[in-house]
Amino acid sequence: MRQIIKEDKFDSVVRKLVKDIISVVKYQKNGEFGLPEDLSSEEIFYKFPHLETEFSVFLDLQQDDNVDTVDVDGDYYPEDELIYITIKTNPFKKNQILHELTGELNELIRHELEHIKQNEEGYEFPDETEDPELYYTQKHEIDAQRKGFMRRARKENRSYEDLVRTWFDKNKHKHKLEPHQIESVIKKILASK
Repeated sequence: MRQIIKEDKFDSVVRKLVKDIISVVKYQKNGEFGLPEDLSSEEIFYKFPHLETEFSVFLDLQQDDNVDTVDVDGDYYPEDELIYITIKTNPFKKNQILHELTGELNELIRHELEHIKQNEEGYEFPDETEDPELYYTQKHEIDAQRKGFMRRARKENRSYEDLVRTWFDKNKHKHKLEPHQIESVIKKILASK
């Protein structure tokens, strides 16, 4: 039986943002860029029909030969209407990273768009916590992780569970979770699907 793949209402937004970011990454090695402004002198904010919020993307490109291929991180700052994305690439593998980077960006951008949606819906984000397990199991994070991972799994035609487990394994340096905590977080993400 053929499975019908349901398109997410933010797919066109993610596609546009990934395309814009990749266009900068292809031609720049290091630097800070404001999108869409640095791509078009006419626009300083992205505007999309599914979102009330107009926002920009701050792109911080870095080269780091300690990174295996690519390392991507991001945050949404509602008070600044800004998605901040850091991309570290290994300078010796620049031509080999575009496929991996595209997958990472699909997950990350969909994740951050979920935070924009949550903010628009009046979600009260809790204060930041230093406890990594508590951080990754907050409702808004579980929802955003799920949306990002689902997008990437669909785009890469991969198992959702395998993608989640691979992400947590690859990003140990970011989340700083103990093995038993990783499993607890993963179970909560998988249960929310």
